[in-house]
Amino acid sequence: MYTQVANNVEDVISKLQTYRNTEEMFYNVRSLDWKSLPTYEAAARTLYLNKTCFNGLYRVNRKGQFNTSFGKYKNPNICNEELLRAASDLLKDKDIICGDYLEVLEKYAMPGDFVFLDPPYVPVSKSANFTQYTKEQFYKDDHKNLAEEVKRLHRLGCYVILTNSDHPLVHELYKDFDIQVVDTKRSISSKASTRKGKDVIITNFTYKTF
Repeated sequence: MYTQVANNVEDVISKLQTYRNTEEMFYNVRSLDWKSLPTYEAAARTLYLNKTCFNGLYRVNRKGQFNTSFGKYKNPNICNEELLRAASDLLKDKDIICGDYLEVLEKYAMPGDFVFLDPPYVPVSKSANFTQYTKEQFYKDDHKNLAEEVKRLHRLGCYVILTNSDHPLVHELYKDFDIQVVDTKRSISSKASTRKGKDVIITNFTYKTF
């Protein structure tokens, strides 16, 4: 999607302009196998589903198929031409890589780089399993590996920000770094009582919030 926005934005926009905010079209588009579509159309499909699905949530089933439900919004901005063209200009000369984050960081991270990491959060309860938005799981050992990578990036001289849940495991793994606990809103939960929570922002440098 990012590559098509960078290099083929006008075709992406043209395809987006054909979509409508109806439940019937949403499920028809959602059922398409993106791998069988022209690349610009696959990109437009992702953008359309993101704008019209429930809370803009990207979630897939065990087969890797997008399965978020229709959002029932009155007038979502399906095709923001100005924003898409601006994004295209910004992305044109950038390297966009889809791969394992450990391999990408090992190959590309350099001293002085800024690295933002937003992993699947450690579940804060048995029912709040945030690891199931993708077909692959992110287990306890994966979080430990991530913490070791953050330490490597720190030794390398990178500036790192990482977000996660306010869980004892997270505090233990990142005890040597600056940890700020922040109040958050949960727009996904069906219960109002569970729409508030606490997350953490972890950094290896001191900064001020304004």
